Amino acid sequence: MNRRAVFFTDTAQKHVERERAWWLANRDHTAIFADEVERAVDLVRILPGAGTPYERAGIEGLRRVYLERIGSRRGPRMSR
Repeated sequence: MNRRAVFFTDTAQKHVERERAWWLANRDHTAIFADEVERAVDLVRILPGAGTPYERAGIEGLRRVYLERIGSRRGPRMSR
C-alpha cells in the first residue's frame, strides 16, 4: 500500500494553527485536536480521493476533509 505525501496549502496551515490555538485555550481534552488532524492526514495518505474536492482554491486535485470529532466550534453540532 502506497502512502502518499500530504501537503497543506498556506491557507489551510493557517486555519489549522488558528483552530489549534483556540482548541488548546478553550477545551479540556486538548489531545483530541492533534489526534483528529493526524487521523485525517493518515486517511488522505492511504486514500487520496477521500474528502471532497475543493475547486475554489484553484489547485487541481485539492481536497477537504471534515474533522468530525472536533467539528465546528462556532455552533451546535447537528446529529445525522
